[in-house]
Amino acid sequence: MDGLWIAVWCAAMALAGWRGNAATARRCALVAGSSLVFLALYAGTYGAVTGLLWSGTVDEYIEIGIKLYCVSSGGWLVWQGLKGSPGTEAAGEVDTRHHAPNALTATSR
Repeated sequence: MDGLWIAVWCAAMALAGWRGNAATARRCALVAGSSLVFLALYAGTYGAVTGLLWSGTVDEYIEIGIKLYCVSSGGWLVWQGLKGSPGTEAAGEVDTRHHAPNALTATSR
C-alpha cells in the first residue's frame, strides 16, 4: 500500500510538471520524497530489530540496495520540493514560480 501512495504522488508530480505548474509539482515531490525516506528508514529499522538486516543473504543485500535507493532518491525529491520555498532566493536558488507558458498552452489559445 505504501508503494501505491508513492506512485500516486509521483504521478501527480509528473502531471503537474507536464502542465507547467511548478508549485504543485514541488509540493508533490516533497510528499513523494518524504514518503520514500520514511519507507527506507522504517524498513531499515524493522530489519535491524528483527535481525534480518544482518542475515548476509543475497536477498537482504538487494533489500539494502533498495533502501539506499529510497533514501537517496527520496532525499533528492525532498531537496527539489524545498528549492522553491520562500527564502531560498537569497541563497542563490532560481525562483521558478513565475515562468513563461509552455508551447502547448501558448498555441492552444
